[in-house]
Amino acid sequence: MKTQWAKRVKLFQFIYHWLITKKNKPIALKCALVDFDLDLNWINVGEYILDNYEQLTKMIKPLISKDWTFERLSYVEQALLLSAYGEYLVLKTPKKIIIDQTLITTHNYSNNESYKFINAILDQLLN
Repeated sequence: MKTQWAKRVKLFQFIYHWLITKKNKPIALKCALVDFDLDLNWINVGEYILDNYEQLTKMIKPLISKDWTFERLSYVEQALLLSAYGEYLVLKTPKKIIIDQTLITTHNYSNNESYKFINAILDQLLN
C-alpha cells in the first residue's frame, strides 16, 4: 500500500507529464491510471485539475510577483502548485499537511530556492 505522500508524488508527476505533453483528457486519464498507478481519489483530483486548469491558474497568478508570470514558472513549480491546490479543493486535505508534504516534494524535485516560493504561494492560496 502506498503512503499518502507517495500518492501525492504520483499526482505531481502526472500533472507535470500532462503540462509537458498536453495530451487530451481521455488519454491523460488513462495515463494516470496505467503509467502513474493513481487510485480513484487521486484520478479525481487529476481530472479536476485538467478540467479546471484555467480557473486554477487564474487563482494562482495574482499571488505571483508582478515581475513574473505563472507561465514563466518551471513545469515542476507549476505542477507542484496545481497538484497541491487540486488536492486541497477536491480531497479537502488540511492546509498544513499539503504544504508540509509539497515542500518535501519540492526539495526532491526542484532547485534549492523553489521551496520558499512554493511555501509563500500555498500559504496564501489554501484558505
